[in-house]
Amino acid sequence: MRSVICPPRLLVCETLIVLGLLGFFQSTARAGVKVDFDAATLNDLLGALTHQELDVPITDSRSIKVRLDALQLKGFDPTAGEERQGFLLTALELSAPELGLSVAVEPRLSLAVVEVGAQSVLELRFEEVSLPLPLGSLNLAPFLPPIRFPADQIFLMEGAAGEVQVRSKLSRVRMGHDVLQFEFDVRVQP
Repeated sequence: MRSVICPPRLLVCETLIVLGLLGFFQSTARAGVKVDFDAATLNDLLGALTHQELDVPITDSRSIKVRLDALQLKGFDPTAGEERQGFLLTALELSAPELGLSVAVEPRLSLAVVEVGAQSVLELRFEEVSLPLPLGSLNLAPFLPPIRFPADQIFLMEGAAGEVQVRSKLSRVRMGHDVLQFEFDVRVQP
């Protein structure tokens, strides 16, 4: 398994291409690739990838729109959670125009790789979103749906002997004190 620390603004795809080139010397190659993201890089990615508006069901036939703006990663809590999978410590502006609500909150988010059919998906789940109220606080997390990102990729590259198929599949996410590590299984086939 190779480890790579991903500098800011370097895409996972670019990293996989470079590492995938190492396997082109065999007819079929498999490799494990680890890519570490620091907080600055994750802030760039979260801002670009996170949905800014979610439909939150309040009854079977009614939902309200909730906006998530200015999502920022503040830190990592690698031992939090029931399974000690860790939480991302974040800050964002949450608003629900229909309710006249606009408030700054500091959600705790978990990340997990889930299988949807034959595809792996990166799931970002709200674990705790404390909404301050006059008589205490309300945890909005159970009402917010998870945000999912496709995590598998297949692309073709031109090799010396013709086109080569490169498949990457996200297999695991690990959280450290200052990095988030994504583990990929990479397969290269002619």
